[in-house]
Amino acid sequence: MATIRLRRLTNAARLALTTAPVLGEPLWTTDTKQLFVGDGTTLGGVPVTVSSVPSALPATGALSPNKAYFLPAASTATMPSTELVDGDYIEFIYSGNMVSQPATVVFAHPVQTDTGTQLPAGTHQYQSNQHRKFIFKNGVWW
Repeated sequence: MATIRLRRLTNAARLALTTAPVLGEPLWTTDTKQLFVGDGTTLGGVPVTVSSVPSALPATGALSPNKAYFLPAASTATMPSTELVDGDYIEFIYSGNMVSQPATVVFAHPVQTDTGTQLPAGTHQYQSNQHRKFIFKNGVWW
């Protein structure tokens, strides 16, 4: 059985490092309980974050920005439309066969497709058996 050793130190000690942790070196802050990993250049390492665990679609179908959702086949989801800023995202983790039972996604903003076509705001079918992350930028979902 392999053992992974973490460099353990307080956050103050991590911030006071004068050399960057080597690429892949894990650091654990004992006071703040955070994990960092060295990239070879960033003093104190890079924080390890968990993008969110996918949530079930809300009963209303209305989504909140900056979350991942399970999108079941034949379901309906409404993308957020107000108070969006560039960089906000919605991530869909598909569930079921989207090709034979596409989900419906309602957009209040235009959508830029992978092929370069811009679709107008409105109701669109999600027919892909692939996970998808939509990112909001300049008033358009990408």
